[in-house]
Amino acid sequence: PLGANTVDRYQCSKPKLVTKRCAGDLTVACKTSATCGAAGPCLGKFPKGRQVMLADQFTSNRRFDVVKPTRFCSPALANGDPVQSPDGHLMCFKVKAAAGEPKHTVVVGTVHTTTQLARERLDTVGEDELCVPSLEL
Repeated sequence: PLGANTVDRYQCSKPKLVTKRCAGDLTVACKTSATCGAAGPCLGKFPKGRQVMLADQFTSNRRFDVVKPTRFCSPALANGDPVQSPDGHLMCFKVKAAAGEPKHTVVVGTVHTTTQLARERLDTVGEDELCVPSLEL
């Protein structure tokens, strides 16, 4: 049996960044923040050059390039279980190992999971996504 667990279930959606619109009034198109005035700034593409240092149970500190948003996840009711943290969203980003970082070390035979859906034995094949806590404003 899974046992007691206080982690929410999440339903994830693929996001699309809003660009070339004024943050304070999305009906106004813009090319620069000056165009928006008080309704600024002008929203642009996801910034390049973002990096993060990550460590988990399988690897020590490694540097990753954060490429773009991939998922926005909201707490969801599942099988009648209550939502523990209704404001606890996740924003997930595609990541890739930064230049000069070692390749992923495959983990075989030691990852076992139990969920409401199935029991699994998993092998790791690489890191490709980072999900971080997020507030929906």
